[in-house]
Amino acid sequence: MLPKNAIIYLFHILIVVPIIVYVGACNSFTQCSVGSWVYSAMLGIGILAIGWHVLLWIRNKKLGILKKYMWIHIYHIFIAGALLLYVGYCKSMGKCPVPVWLYYILFVLGIAVFGWHGYMAVKEYRAGLFFQ
Repeated sequence: MLPKNAIIYLFHILIVVPIIVYVGACNSFTQCSVGSWVYSAMLGIGILAIGWHVLLWIRNKKLGILKKYMWIHIYHIFIAGALLLYVGYCKSMGKCPVPVWLYYILFVLGIAVFGWHGYMAVKEYRAGLFFQ
């Protein structure tokens, strides 16, 4: 069984990163067709990220460990989740225009997410914590 951290790293690397890098690259550097299901997936991941991290924020506050994880929750609620929600909603519903610079931000964040979660996964794997 994989530990919780390994599941988080693999979820980000295998699901989140490909979606946001693909959408970011297709709408900023190249002009390729992105299926509407991709934007719906972004919308769903944004809702999931915001909801999950609000719940964790509340739990961590009750446990008295909010300071340790607060930056993670702030990032996922107000930056990553909000960006995924906005782009996913606008593109899947066709309700609002999305500025090109948001696609550049998506692309760069995707690369950063891959770097961080990839680094942490390798670090835990080498420490023998990945498979227990």
